[in-house]
Amino acid sequence: MLQRRAAAPAKRVAALQLHRRVHASAAVFGGRPHNGGFLPVTDPQERITLADPAVQEWEQALRELPASFTTGLGTQLRERLRRLPPFPIDRLLAACSPPGYIPPLPTPLTPLGGVGGAGGLATDERDPHLVHGLPRGDGTDTAGGTADCCLPDGDAWRAYLVLSFLAHAYVWCEPGPPPALLPAVLAVPWARLSAAVGMPSVLTYATYNLYNWKRLDPGLPPVLDNLSSINNFLGGPDEEWFRLVHVDIEARAGPAVAELPRLQQAAAQDDADAVLRGLGAISASLRAMQTTLARIGEHCAPDAYYTRVRPPISGWRNNPLLPYGLVYEGVYGDVPVQLYGATGAQSSVVPAFDRVLDIRHDQGRLRDYLGTMVGHMPPPHRAFLATLAAANTNTTATAAEAAAAAAAAAGSSRVGGDSGAGQGRQQPPAAANVRAYVLAAAASGSGHPRGGELRDAYDCSVEELDRFRSLHRAVAQQYIVQPASAAATAPSAAAHQQHYTHAASTSAAATAAAGTAPPTARSGGSSLTSAAGPPGDGAGASAGPDVTAAPPGAVMAVHVASGSAAAPDGLPAASAGPLSAEMVAAAGEVAEAAAAAAVAAAAGVTGTGGSDVIPSLTAFRDATRHHKIGAAAASATPAD
Repeated sequence: MLQRRAAAPAKRVAALQLHRRVHASAAVFGGRPHNGGFLPVTDPQERITLADPAVQEWEQALRELPASFTTGLGTQLRERLRRLPPFPIDRLLAACSPPGYIPPLPTPLTPLGGVGGAGGLATDERDPHLVHGLPRGDGTDTAGGTADCCLPDGDAWRAYLVLSFLAHAYVWCEPGPPPALLPAVLAVPWARLSAAVGMPSVLTYATYNLYNWKRLDPGLPPVLDNLSSINNFLGGPDEEWFRLVHVDIEARAGPAVAELPRLQQAAAQDDADAVLRGLGAISASLRAMQTTLARIGEHCAPDAYYTRVRPPISGWRNNPLLPYGLVYEGVYGDVPVQLYGATGAQSSVVPAFDRVLDIRHDQGRLRDYLGTMVGHMPPPHRAFLATLAAANTNTTATAAEAAAAAAAAAGSSRVGGDSGAGQGRQQPPAAANVRAYVLAAAASGSGHPRGGELRDAYDCSVEELDRFRSLHRAVAQQYIVQPASAAATAPSAAAHQQHYTHAASTSAAATAAAGTAPPTARSGGSSLTSAAGPPGDGAGASAGPDVTAAPPGAVMAVHVASGSAAAPDGLPAASAGPLSAEMVAAAGEVAEAAAAAAVAAAAGVTGTGGSDVIPSLTAFRDATRHHKIGAAAASATPAD
């Protein structure tokens, strides 16, 4: 009886913590996307503002990271990081966490915010914690405490970035095999900060890209020619350009992402004009994103990406260099933890488009992998995806009924307008499944005056998403599969990638240390139209085992079924550019199957990309193109 009585307050505390983590992060990433999409509400914070000498030493260690390889100090990096003073985590989290608090191992990250199998909804969509888009559990994976968090949110995310970069540098940026243990000086504050912001203790897309840029001219938009990185690992134009391409893609997606809730509301209200505008915005953003991604070869060569940019962002899941994962000394029970590293699959842009267009990915292992990636997104992004996915259960009819009920509850006949956020208990406008609305309007005999227009606009959005994914697939072929195949047949190249010889990084690091701008396009840069391989259809290497057998006590912090798709590391989960026929042909499956088979044997395959990159991206692309409504499908007369 006493245990049951104690459980009730504990659950209330857990619910409060879950709620608090969304709203604490919302001050940084926004409770609902703005015109900048999933980029932070304000530009990323470049320094931790907490006045503490120890903080400055940690910031200095991160700033000096690229230069350390120029001076040869990279061989002493781990010793340098072990000697850092204790991070003042108790001061930083004073309002949110008891002194000395050690978080337990987080509940395994589960598919959240919908993963596409059932109209974008996870099978456990009624879990109340999904309302806030957070990992479910009993709340013990939070930072402790019960009061509303008054932590300066920019400091929390900046500290999370600093610890993430330095921890990955400790593991990957010194020559030789990576250590299997992360020392407590890094592990303990990192685990506590991760719990405080509701993120896993690993470098994520959010810290590597979304919160790691600055404008050259504060008055101009955050686009490629007006961006610079705040922090780097080895530095140089390749690393900077690769990251900033992603920031630009996020910015280009922003206007369409901000209007996605309104698009679903318009479907519920049979507002054809607004639906057409929303679908048109998706298509326009995807075309702009394609143009940006097509520029990746201007300053980032495939070999430089594969050997210099990619390794430090790798995780310790599906990674043969750390087959059992990583031990975080002093936390998580001192047992190995396996986590994926930073990957563009953790961007929320394409998952948001998938949910609004009701693009379903029904292959179990791929669906589970995408759900796991949602767990690596900032809490407000997870919550936003869950909201979009929830609307897909509403047909136009049920949405209309909900809209009428909401209007009555609000004491008003008006349905539409803003979502009602910040307006007390006012009910938000009803939202509906956009694809179902278009199908109904375009069906033969529906009598809808705009049915043909709606069908064409929807199919245009799907086509642009298909092109985006096709281009991403071509990029993965050129930047991951081909270099990995070359490494498999050139042991010296593989050794260079694994053990981080510093000769290749010296000039680039010197460039970064000097603060010079990236040079103009190099003669050796890559062209997305030159990826080798004749056109083919459907061939691909099969996925290898998910991970080697772990020793007793090893912990999977992220559970994905054996054979899960390894992410194309650091590349956007969907990519862009109006594709020419040559680009599509260049990504042909026939040559890729052979290359992917070689990748499977390459020792350089890391935890955020693997032998099934191309088959996985092919499956995502094919699932997209199969959702076109088409004139034939739309004109089919329903059975009596």
